[in-house]
This record gives sequence, C-alpha cells and structure tokens, in this order.
Amino acid sequence: MRSERITNARLIGFITSITVVLSLALGCSAAVDDAVDPGGRYLVAGEIMTSETGSILCRLVNRAQYDAESTTPFEVIISPSGVVAGVAVFSFEHVPGGTYTVDCYQDTNGNGRLDSGAMGPTEPTGTYRYARPIMRRPSFDEVAFGLSSDRTDIVVELEI
Repeated sequence: MRSERITNARLIGFITSITVVLSLALGCSAAVDDAVDPGGRYLVAGEIMTSETGSILCRLVNRAQYDAESTTPFEVIISPSGVVAGVAVFSFEHVPGGTYTVDCYQDTNGNGRLDSGAMGPTEPTGTYRYARPIMRRPSFDEVAFGLSSDRTDIVVELEI
C-alpha cells in the first residue's frame, strides 16, 4: 500500500504544470517570496495522506524555521474540499537549493492552530520521512532532505 502511494506521488512529476492550477481550484493558497532572484530555484511537490477531515497546513521549512516553529515563505493551507479520497496535493515553486523538510498538521476542529495535550499533539501531524519518535517531535535531521533539483516525490502521512 505504501509503495502505491509513493508511485502516486511520482506521478505528480508528470502533472507538475497542472498542480498550481489544481491547487487554486481546490481551495489552496500558497505564499511565495517574490522578491528573491528566481535563478537556481526548484519545485517541491507531493501528496499528504490523511484519514481525518479539516484544513491542512503544509510548510516547507529549513532547520532554523523547523526548530523555532517560525514562519516561512513556503506555506500552503489546503481546505477540506482540497482533500480527495484522503489525499491532498501540494507544491512550492522557486525554492532555493538547501536542506528542508515538509512539516504538516491537520486542523480537525477548525480553530486555526495545532492543539496539543500532555502527551503531544491531539491533531494529525506529519513530516517528510516518516518518523514517530516516542514522546518528542522528530529532529530536523531525522526528517530533512537536500534540495538541488526538483523534488516531486514527497509523501507525508498525517497521524495523531
């Protein structure tokens, strides 16, 4: 089943030019830093798997943004209507080369934030490279990838 999802994610490379149009049609919005020189920029795209309902916040972050849980110019909010058969598609364009991870959560109660309890998040979360350490968030090194060309094979599984 997991290999089928990865194969589906690779198909996104084939439809990269359509991804942005579909994202807009499905109620997605992305913020991109237009002030930076677009030379040497890449595409990062993939799928988010979920079994829950609610908006999904998907962020492409570097180490400093991940560790500080700070803002990033590469962020997309996918509305519930953008999740079809448990799959949401995302893409970020004009991303400079570097080391990143994709960090997501699903706002199942609609309050606009990730809710947490004594044992950690109470709403589905996920990162690139499936990592579920006990009683802590995955470290950046556990979930990071290098970006020196387009990446259209990203798969994030959201779980509580």
